[in-house]
Amino acid sequence: MQIFESTMGVLKTFGLSDAVDILIVAGFAYWGFKVLHEIRAQRLFKGIAILVIAYAIYLVSKIANFITTAHILEQLSTVGLIVMVVVFQPELRRIFERFGRTKINMAFWGNGNELENAQKLETIKTLCDACNNMAERRTGALIVVKKRDSLDDIEQTGIILDAKITRELLLNIFFINTPLHDGAVIIDGDKIYAAGCILPLTQKRNLNKKYGTRHRAGIGISENSDALVLIVSEELGAISVAHKGELKAIKSKERLQSLLEIELMPTNENQRESFWDALKNFRILKRLKKT
Repeated sequence: MQIFESTMGVLKTFGLSDAVDILIVAGFAYWGFKVLHEIRAQRLFKGIAILVIAYAIYLVSKIANFITTAHILEQLSTVGLIVMVVVFQPELRRIFERFGRTKINMAFWGNGNELENAQKLETIKTLCDACNNMAERRTGALIVVKKRDSLDDIEQTGIILDAKITRELLLNIFFINTPLHDGAVIIDGDKIYAAGCILPLTQKRNLNKKYGTRHRAGIGISENSDALVLIVSEELGAISVAHKGELKAIKSKERLQSLLEIELMPTNENQRESFWDALKNFRILKRLKKT
């Protein structure tokens, strides 16, 4: 009965500002969990959970007047935050990178122009031609197409090329017995940024046994980033695409190009002009009307 009366008392004083306050907090919480899930930052989530539990114990210690325990936890809290920043630096960096590419940011700065889109389309065609050629010749290949998440740690394991992407260069890199053919290639924009890179292997146990280390590496990097991974099997002469931890078999060149365009080209919704472009165009139109 007392709980019911307390609840009714709270509801009576509940106003519009309280509702807005709750919605703001809920929105931030939802966005935070969504980002943690998308970048697969389970380690960071566990670290935050440990800090929350430690803080709860600290509050209980203060209430129960456990002076020594409360003092130790209070001193450790500062150290714990510093340790989190150091240990979880890669995850925190990916969070800030993701925040810099939200829809709000796109609305202000736009999402590429016609020249950039033409370059993306040319890159997609080059990748399709190279992968199909290697599949026909049964040449194994592992190509990581960088999207939004940083791959600095992976790029440092290979050789930096920073070369314009061409079908011939890709074929030469993955040609059998060449120095870089066993590693992965990192595609950044319209360039082959690095080659011979080492990728983390997936820990999935239910993966079909026909898939070897190359496929496990492709799935592994797609689990840890938003990259799109193209895999050419030298044993099967088949093309697969790994994305968000899932592996898809590609049956035709047309299907591969369609999938790449969907994942790498901006959608119609994202092709809207930015806030600054709209403002500039409005000013130009206003001047034209005056003249």
